[in-house]
Amino acid sequence: MTKVVFPLQKEKCLNEKLSMPRIHSVSQTHTATGRVSFAEPNLQNVPKDFDITLPTTIAESPPPGAWDERYSSKRGQRRGKLRSMINVVPGSNSTGNGSNYAVSMRNAFVPFKNGVLFAADYSQLELRLIAHLANDERLCRILNGGGDVFRMIAGELYRVPAEAIKDDQRQHAKQVCYGIIYGIGAKALGEQLGLSEEEAALFIDKFTSRYVGVKRYLKETVDKCKEQGFVRTVTGRKRFLPAINSANTHAYSQAARQAVNTTVQGSAADLVKTAMVNIDKRLAEEFPSCAVTHSHSFPDLHLGRSKIRGKRSKGGVPPPVGGYFVLQLHDELIFEVAVNELRRVAQIVKTEMENAMKLSVVLPVKMKAGPSWGNMAEFE
Repeated sequence: MTKVVFPLQKEKCLNEKLSMPRIHSVSQTHTATGRVSFAEPNLQNVPKDFDITLPTTIAESPPPGAWDERYSSKRGQRRGKLRSMINVVPGSNSTGNGSNYAVSMRNAFVPFKNGVLFAADYSQLELRLIAHLANDERLCRILNGGGDVFRMIAGELYRVPAEAIKDDQRQHAKQVCYGIIYGIGAKALGEQLGLSEEEAALFIDKFTSRYVGVKRYLKETVDKCKEQGFVRTVTGRKRFLPAINSANTHAYSQAARQAVNTTVQGSAADLVKTAMVNIDKRLAEEFPSCAVTHSHSFPDLHLGRSKIRGKRSKGGVPPPVGGYFVLQLHDELIFEVAVNELRRVAQIVKTEMENAMKLSVVLPVKMKAGPSWGNMAEFE
């Protein structure tokens, strides 16, 4: 409530042109790793759907005013109000859990009239980038082979056919992959997987012995950073890490993790930004009105363009057509699209994302579309 709902309500403003409230976050595009971040409010922080279970009864109801006296702070008052919304039966004993309710904050986000929300998401982007940067033939072969990547990697780690891998084994392989990329130790990995430190260390050894290119790349990245004092992303962007030569063990370890993290996560950020720019250019070419956002007035030039289809509104502004970029969730791009242009916009987005850079691995993109951010289905 305090981190998401209240900030969202505070920042929304009415867009008269679209006859709906809109939220305009402040974006930060020059972070240390290169990833885009948002504030006031942070729309990347809106949670996915989750379930809550309400109790059927509470043991006893406090007398009037007792709750407010006990919790006089603002936080306590808010909890008191929340408690009052639960079905409280005075003097009765708790009978356990009641109904399950799905909470979806993302369902509150809807597109303009006669529009849909469309999302395009890179599959395993950071894993694909480290395979490219490390030039690991075995990992590149798996990633280019299609199918369930983490199930196939788990099959190699467990030495069983991929189709025999269970869901928990697949999850283990996924956490090992990303844990190694970001420098996680055996103890922390064991806590994540629910394994002992020795078992987690064995997982790490299995992975690095199977994918020797990745192991070599991790070591070379840190060694090169020690020598030069900086690392480079796939586009050549530098990040200086002076602590890489620090005598302080903690400072050095953090810099070593940042060295690898920046080359992988930073390269992913560069690729996504490249795709964003290319998509924006293509949409402006296909749909001239997409050259400006909803927060800007449409120039007379756009009103006269023959490519803008549909009847104009009474105010002289045509209804939105084409697709408008509304949010970046790191490896995922979200657009709002006029419903009759969805297929054309999806084709542009998919093509530009999958061809943003020429890598040694393919860059498959998954697409979804729906009437709200929280209600989207796969789209082909």
